[in-house]
Amino acid sequence: MSMVENSSGDESDDEREKKEILKRKECFNWLFVVASFSVQLYYEKYILKQPCMDSKQLGKAWIREIHDGYESRCMINFRMSKIALVQKFPNVEKDFKGLEQQ
Repeated sequence: MSMVENSSGDESDDEREKKEILKRKECFNWLFVVASFSVQLYYEKYILKQPCMDSKQLGKAWIREIHDGYESRCMINFRMSKIALVQKFPNVEKDFKGLEQQ
């Protein structure tokens, strides 16, 4: 009988060992997921960036390009619409000929 008791005790130890191995694998998987997410977040936040000013032009040519371009570029660079830019700075039309209210 002692042999039977030992074998059943061994099975419970084996089951405990299997459960422990499964727990460790699960912990490792969660750690891997969290680490992967952290690396992706770091890459997107600090490495993958678009330049603020992607034009090679400066001064009048740059302002003209922003004004004549898409509405979103004016909003991004000046934080105002094209119409608001011309209304707030009426000399823009005089200084940068060709910029007209549309």
